[in-house]
Amino acid sequence: MPGKLMVVVGLMALGAVLNLVAGGILSAVLEVVLIVGVLAGNDGVRTFLRGLAAIQILWTITVLAGAATLTNSPALLLAGIIAITSCAYFIWALGQDDVREWMFRKNFKLDDGSDPPPSL
Repeated sequence: MPGKLMVVVGLMALGAVLNLVAGGILSAVLEVVLIVGVLAGNDGVRTFLRGLAAIQILWTITVLAGAATLTNSPALLLAGIIAITSCAYFIWALGQDDVREWMFRKNFKLDDGSDPPPSL
């Protein structure tokens, strides 16, 4: 598994644990289901996570713009920067060729030394 994908899975696992601590059981369960999908090599989950990260970036920018008129909190700005940075990392990492190839090989249960079947 590529290192950048391990970081993505680690961040997702941290999110699931924090959701459990906060009492968001349904959110934690959904997070675990998405982690299992990534580890299984499901390309649909990879694409879904990239789209979800893009939506989260837009939502964070919207919330920060609205909150800027109400308060001038450096902590809120820092939280927004962390949220945008982590989502941007998800989009970047899940779009890398080595991650896509690893997920393809994992999904179709190909050995590391074998090539995929030739396309016609």
